[in-house]
Amino acid sequence: MYYPAADNIFVFSQEDVDYFYNRAKFKNSNIHYLPQRVLAPSLKGAGAMDLAREVGVGRLKIFRIARISHVYLKSILGTLKLAAESRARGVDASAVIIGYIQDKEAYDQVVAAADKSDFVFVDLKYTKNASDFLPAADVVVATGRGVMEAAMLGKPIFCPISNDDMPLPMRADTFKLLFDRNFSGRSVAPDDMIVQCREEYSKLAEPAHVAELGAFSKKMADEFFDVVKVIPKYREIYDFSTKCSSISFSDKFMMYFELYRTIGQAVR
Repeated sequence: MYYPAADNIFVFSQEDVDYFYNRAKFKNSNIHYLPQRVLAPSLKGAGAMDLAREVGVGRLKIFRIARISHVYLKSILGTLKLAAESRARGVDASAVIIGYIQDKEAYDQVVAAADKSDFVFVDLKYTKNASDFLPAADVVVATGRGVMEAAMLGKPIFCPISNDDMPLPMRADTFKLLFDRNFSGRSVAPDDMIVQCREEYSKLAEPAHVAELGAFSKKMADEFFDVVKVIPKYREIYDFSTKCSSISFSDKFMMYFELYRTIGQAVR
């Protein structure tokens, strides 16, 4: 993929920071690391409470909101496994999958893997504004923006990783590992961390521990994810970027060439 040289480059993860810093082409560029930001999901929808009652009041509801396709199949199946492992340790838990069907074969695998205690919601009334149902969740399995939305609500969060079928809890000792890859599922966790984190399955029966995980999520959201709190940073970068350009003529030429080529392909 072609990335044009530019005076200011904005990236959303440490993974991207490392990529640009380690290429000579961008030695004169200013790399601005700004984690992705979101507004908190709405708390006004009555549908969340209706869904909570349907799943079961008092039951631990483990949410995964994602399109049902092979792209997200691993994380959806991981959510079902997290609920199953929790039940095996005495936790009254249900996986709650919300997403429209993008791939029928993937959907069939999800239904086959789901226990009678789990729920799969694919109707438009659930999928159109799926994040509106997040208030009903006790635990959320998520990637990318979904992590940030759940964190803004103070929900305990588990994230898929590349080297295990089970999602990893987001807590103080795992946060940097997950954050550096923008909660993408590409993170690789050490084996001892994976084993240690499996203790969380039974701890999900403890309200105090669930509340502790949720409090950590909210703390991280306030520090890294709240879009309102980053406005001064954007203003600072805007003021900085109005200074004279340090990018060479050849890089500018290539940047505009690629821009016009891309536009030309789009309008054909």
